[in-house]
Amino acid sequence: MSSIGRWSACLLFVGTVILAAGCGGGTTLRKVQGKVTGPDGKGLDDIEVTFIPKKGRGASGTTKADGSYTLVYEGDQREGCEVGPMTVILRDNKSLFAGEPRKVKPEEKPATKPSRIAEKYADTQKTPFKFTPEVEVKAGEGAQTIDFLNLKKSD
Repeated sequence: MSSIGRWSACLLFVGTVILAAGCGGGTTLRKVQGKVTGPDGKGLDDIEVTFIPKKGRGASGTTKADGSYTLVYEGDQREGCEVGPMTVILRDNKSLFAGEPRKVKPEEKPATKPSRIAEKYADTQKTPFKFTPEVEVKAGEGAQTIDFLNLKKSD
């Protein structure tokens, strides 16, 4: 192989390494899972759990029938959440509409069901889960479990 051929191969290899390092999502995520339960200790389904960092993109997930959730990163839909302190809000999706969803005319208000959890949990200013150690996503291997247990129905 000539010296020009070796230089070309070397530059191609270095360029590929640099390009590969720049791809792959860029942000390191940690898998976060947990459970949401009501005042009776039973899992709540269809609760939207949203983690909001001070900087960067958030992550969210919706609880299953047993109250379990897994977060998905808002940036590219990878499973996980950015590492760091978080504000967490929880919204009861079942309280949005009574019955089957339907198209609502602008002058109409959709019928709503009362929330199964206190409204403070859905408010970024009132949530008790605001940059506390209990809701900090820590760097590490494997999944981190963050539970929200025995949530009250009212304030």
